[in-house]
Amino acid sequence: MAEIIINKRCGHCKITKPTSDFYRDRSRKDGYQSQCKKCGKKIAKKYRSTERAKELARQRAAKRRNTIKGQEYDYHYRRSEKNKLLQKRYANTKAGKKTREKAATKYAQEFPEKRNAKSAVNCAVRKGTLPRIRTQKCFLCHRQAYQYHHYKGYAKKHWLDVMPLCYKCDKFIHFCLNALKFQCEERFE
Repeated sequence: MAEIIINKRCGHCKITKPTSDFYRDRSRKDGYQSQCKKCGKKIAKKYRSTERAKELARQRAAKRRNTIKGQEYDYHYRRSEKNKLLQKRYANTKAGKKTREKAATKYAQEFPEKRNAKSAVNCAVRKGTLPRIRTQKCFLCHRQAYQYHHYKGYAKKHWLDVMPLCYKCDKFIHFCLNALKFQCEERFE
């Protein structure tokens, strides 16, 4: 029968403590980590403050953002109540207002045709010409749609030629269009 351990010596601070002060670890013979909870937290905090740990965290975040699943997670997190509250707090600060204004100006300068097309769709939704997106199903997979897609382009005559798409289908279409554009550029250069 297995021996019940009541006290254990921390491998970091060298103090004997009750096993309730240690995290469980099934890979260990006794079933507990070698350092106590307090020392484990200190070690983890010290590691997280190193440049190597920060760089690895940045790399993991970038890798996650480049996957459809990661982008979908980001999409849902951005719409979570916790994030909305944090965004609202930041938006009311001077830095938040300045950042929002700067981003809007940059987008308007880089993509004037996209901005105008999206504005036209928003106006059509407000007037009732187009139904609200939350009442629509995705054109391709029939899940809840999250935005309208300008499938004929952003020219003025096609501003209201849109189809509702869910997040995954929208990303898939843009991925395919970018791949096709890249192949065409390679072929004709």
